[in-house]
This record gives sequence, structure tokens and C-alpha cells, in this order.
Amino acid sequence: MHASTASPDGTSGISPKQWIVLCLFMLVIFVLWQTTYISWKPVPGNNPEYPLGWWGWFDQGNYLRSAKAILDWNLDPAEYYYPPLYPLIGAAFVPVFPYHPYYFVDLAATLGFFLLFVATTRRAIGFWPAAIIGFAFIAVFNVIRLQWVIPWTTSVSAVLVAAALLLLDRYDRARREGGWGLRTHVLNAYLFGLVCGLQLPLRPGDIVLLAPVALGYGVLVLLDLFSGDPARRRCALWAAVAGVLGLVPGAVIMFGFNLLVFGDLMGGYFALSVSRGFYFGDFFEKLFSLVVASHPIYLERGADWLTELPINALCLGFLPAAALFARPLVFRLAAVAALFQIVLYFSYGDALPTGTFRYNNIHYFKWMLPWIVAFAAYFVVHAIQARGAARLRARVGLAFGVIATLVLFSINVDPVARPPLSVTAGGEGGVELAFSDGPALEYIDFDGTPAGWTDVYFENRATVRVNGGEPLENYGEYRMFPREGKGQGEGIRLLFLRPVEAETVSVDFGVALAREAPVDEASVHPVAVRFVLDWPFSSHWR
Repeated sequence: MHASTASPDGTSGISPKQWIVLCLFMLVIFVLWQTTYISWKPVPGNNPEYPLGWWGWFDQGNYLRSAKAILDWNLDPAEYYYPPLYPLIGAAFVPVFPYHPYYFVDLAATLGFFLLFVATTRRAIGFWPAAIIGFAFIAVFNVIRLQWVIPWTTSVSAVLVAAALLLLDRYDRARREGGWGLRTHVLNAYLFGLVCGLQLPLRPGDIVLLAPVALGYGVLVLLDLFSGDPARRRCALWAAVAGVLGLVPGAVIMFGFNLLVFGDLMGGYFALSVSRGFYFGDFFEKLFSLVVASHPIYLERGADWLTELPINALCLGFLPAAALFARPLVFRLAAVAALFQIVLYFSYGDALPTGTFRYNNIHYFKWMLPWIVAFAAYFVVHAIQARGAARLRARVGLAFGVIATLVLFSINVDPVARPPLSVTAGGEGGVELAFSDGPALEYIDFDGTPAGWTDVYFENRATVRVNGGEPLENYGEYRMFPREGKGQGEGIRLLFLRPVEAETVSVDFGVALAREAPVDEASVHPVAVRFVLDWPFSSHWR
């Protein structure tokens, strides 16, 4: 099962033949990555009709704009939408590669993540499963490979997460196996603090997912600090100091930049992220819509994990299984980190099935995609090859993962119609609906002729009020989607990102909906949603 000898080092113990295999894997990764880069139309310069390519997109355009502003010493806050580290990296390459400043950065991140993943997982699942899983979830699946080609902050962030996991695993094994001197303890702890701290100026939200990993490292250091071995206590003390010092560069970049540009330690990004809202009460609906079936609520088939990433979707139940039953500490904490991120990101107001694959928001999760499959592989391998208590533990984890997956995919939507008490036509083709007491509204379908998808989804200039309050914020509190003959009739769906207790709902459709006749009770279909257990996968195929 174990293809390499035990050693605290993440890469020692790999045989020369295995290094050759890794090099061949990386060569194929490079060829596939490069082929995508030179052929995919959104790459700048590949499409004569739209030569800007992804620099015309919102995120990438802001990365490049900030990188150029840094080169010009332009400290206007309006030039800086995102945290500073990724633009700083781009600024180093803009003078030489003005249209492709992230080419080498993202290629290095792709290859580096592969090596770090294999180095961390190979002892638990074997060299070949680790290499094949890492390769597949970087290069084989097109939807994932694109996320490594497109300039995203998550490419560098994934490497930092992978490095933190490897450094934790090295320290955990060194404590049990011995062989480390003071210098190695200090260096490992400093590097761990460094990769954690650099997340702050890169992707501040990913500090949350690194928190359990950092806590795990800290607990191990504390255990050594209170051990009875003076040499171990001395190493732990200096490791603690080194780890804290490792956090300093990231903090200096983030807070120094914010002070310089915004005159404030926190800058503007934190407030911007929070303004979109984290609705943890809506997590269950998002989990269903993002993973199990995207069309019942969001009217978009093929926008869920089960369609686009079926292996990951079917292994998702092994995340809690790994957190509870996996033996290596790094596997347990990687699973906890992934669960933290899923809860946080699925609860985010802007995390919707309509953007997951259409707008490549799946990139948020690319670091964990090979890990999810590695968790399943771990339980399968150990359930077969382990002995005694280890085999029993693995089989319990395997059963837990299978049952959790079946339960997840047995969830289905049960729409509950809520007919309005009255429908009153408003000005300019709007409408006001009045309701009696009942379950919270999830969405309202309106019959009519919808505008184009982007006109409805983005700048629809609609005005929506609940109970006579202030207009709801598009993106943050509601979204509209066209209904175009998907078994729902033609019209639009007004979806509340959080179900609303409504006595009245007034809607001015803007450009989203056109009707020859005024809206009446027959053309309005308000719906509350409850979730029920059904046959496995029934919600996805209906």
C-alpha cells in the first residue's frame, strides 16, 4: 500500500523511478495546460473579435488594472478592488509580458500544487493513487483545467493551502518518528506561518479554511511545549516564535498596502465581501442546488456538481467521514478545512448555480477537488489492506461516507404553492401581491416574455420591495432568471436568496419581463419550498 519509506520530509522516500513518473505527469500537465492556453478563445489575443479576452472580465480586468497602477505608483483607491498580493505578482511581469503577466505564475502554481498534493497524500493512499488523482483533477477534466489556466487568485491560494498541509504533515510525523533538530523545527514553523500569513493579502476569506490547519499545528507545538523532554520543549518554543514571525510578511503587505492606499488598516475589500451577505440559514438550500440538482430552484440544468463533477459529488459524503475517521492528522484537518470552506462559500449570497460553471466560480474549490476523491480512496484502500483496528476504522468511515452520500442525493424539493390574496397592477407594468400567513416565499414565477438571459440576470433595472420596505438589492437579496420553456412556461422567476415572510411583494420588472396584458392572478405563481427525502438521485433526473 505504501510506495515510499517513512520520513518526516514530504518528498524524501520517493524512488528515482517515481520521480521519473512525476516528471512525466508534469510534462503531460504542461502540454495540456499549454494547449488550452493557445487554443481557448478567452485567452487574450486568441479571438480577433474580442482581443482583450479575459482582461475584459470583471475579476481579471481588476487584477490587471491594479497591477498597472502599482507600476505607475498610482495610489488612487479606485484602482484597487482586490487585495494587493496577486496584483503585486502581476506587476512584476507586466513590463515584459503585458498581455500575459500571469502565464508563468499560474503555470508554476499548477505544477507546484500537483507536487505538493502528491507529497502530502502518497503515504496514506499510495504513490500511484495520489499521482493519478492529482493529475486527473488538474489536467484531465476540462472544466477544472480551465481554472488553472485562467488568472485567478485561487491558483496561488491553492498552492499556499497545499504547502500548509504538507508542512503540518511533516511536523506531525517528525514528532512521532524523531530525527529533527532545532533548525528544521524552526524552518518548518516559519514556512508554515509564512504560507498562512500570505493568504491575508491574497484571499482574506481563505484564512477561515486555514484556521483549523493552523490550530492543529499550534496544538502540536503546545503539546511539545508542555512535554517532559527539555530538548523537545526548546524546539517547540523556538518553533512557536518562528511561526509567529512567519505571519509578519503577509500582515505587512496587507495592512501596509491598506494604510498607504486607503488610509485604513482594513481597506475596502472586507466591507465589500461582507456586503454581499453570508446567509448560513440558507446553506441547506445552496447545498442542494449547487451539488445535487440546480434546476428545481435555479432553472439551470447542468449547473450542479453531480452533472459537471460527478466523481467529486459522489465522494462528497467522505468529507465528514475523513474528519471523523481518517487516521492521518493532515487528512482529518484537510477535511475540516474543506467543510469550513463549503459552509462559508455555499452560504455566500453570490454563490449560485448560475455562476458556478457558467462564470467559472468553481475555481473557489479547486484546491479541495482532488482531496475529496483522496478521502474516498483512503477509506477504500485501508478497508482492503489494513489490519485489525485500522481496518475496522476504515470500514466504518467507508460506510459512513457511502450513507452520507446516499442521504445527500436523496433530498428533493417539494414546492408549496402560495396563492396571493390579491394582485394589483402597479405603474409602468409593475404589480403588487398581497399574501395571508403561510410559509416563507422562496420564489415567484411570473408569466410573460422574458428579456435575454444576461439582461434578466444582471442589469434588469427591476425594483423589488417586500412589506413596503426599501428596494431589495439585486445579487445580495434576490435574483431574476428567465423561464424559457423548461417545463415551467415562459416568463421570469424572482428568487429570494433568503426566503421572505411576506405580507406584500411589489415588483417593477424593468426590462426583465414584457407582457401584452396586465399581470393577473393566473399569471403569478408564488412558491414556498420544503425539502423531503426521496429516492436517491430522483431530484437530479426529473
